[in-house]
Amino acid sequence: MYLARFLMVPLLTGLFLMSFALAGSHGSPQITDYWTGGVGKEERKAAPEGNTLIKFSLKNGSYLAYMEFEVRDRDGALYLKGDKAGPWVVANLPSGSYHATAQRQNGERQSQDFEVRDDRSTQVILSFPE
Repeated sequence: MYLARFLMVPLLTGLFLMSFALAGSHGSPQITDYWTGGVGKEERKAAPEGNTLIKFSLKNGSYLAYMEFEVRDRDGALYLKGDKAGPWVVANLPSGSYHATAQRQNGERQSQDFEVRDDRSTQVILSFPE
């Protein structure tokens, strides 16, 4: 039993990493590390710095968590992908043009195009109907 558990961790880790490598349907995947959280004020204060902040919310401003999301560049290369994310995602993306898409658990989707530049930070708000 111990051996099965011992072997399961590397196997699952390998499958997880392989899923990122295969996730992009266009362009080469360029997966970037990201931080997600921000449920409470303390967690938002502890958020790392990054040049890109993506927020998931309702139109009334209430934050949303447990979101599926992805960010691709204009050529379709995948840079960020996650599930159970939010309400904030912080990342450092290279300068360029991107398209962010998020989906709620009920299937509603929102998307937005945005630009990242070396000289400033970028904030993207994906806002859903109530």
